[in-house]
Amino acid sequence: MRISNSTTQLLAASNLQQKAATKKTTSSKKLRLSSGAALRKKAQLMLDDISEARMDKIEGIRQALEQGNYEIDGQRVAHQIVSNALGERSW
Repeated sequence: MRISNSTTQLLAASNLQQKAATKKTTSSKKLRLSSGAALRKKAQLMLDDISEARMDKIEGIRQALEQGNYEIDGQRVAHQIVSNALGERSW
């Protein structure tokens, strides 16, 4: 079987495309890893800033949610949402 020069060139071009695709995928993975690491670092910094009393409250809410007995006052939540929204506007 005789392989022509054009077939060799096509194979070489195909190999280059595969290498480029692999390199692009690797770069994309590195970017995602970097973004994930940055988010974890930011989350850790935010957790470090939370007071012990606040962490106790958060832990209590988490446990109540897991046990299914956390009750939410819908009126209070709605009132707070509206208050926050109105406070953000410069009237």
